Amino acid sequence: MNTTTAGGKLVFHIMGALAEFERALISERSKAGMQAARKRGKHSVLFAILRKALSLLLKNSLKESGYGT
Repeated sequence: MNTTTAGGKLVFHIMGALAEFERALISERSKAGMQAARKRGKHSVLFAILRKALSLLLKNSLKESGYGT
């Protein structure tokens, strides 16, 4: 693509705008899907991993301090 010409610049900018539009649509769909999952009581995988890690960290901390079982 020759971006030194007016036509080349136009095509380049149109392609960039379409890519940005597509990315925005993907983001909107992802956010809508996550919101729908939250309403159903589902959480993201990352949330589950963090919850498990915090739980293990707390258990280990309590064991080391003498309060754990």
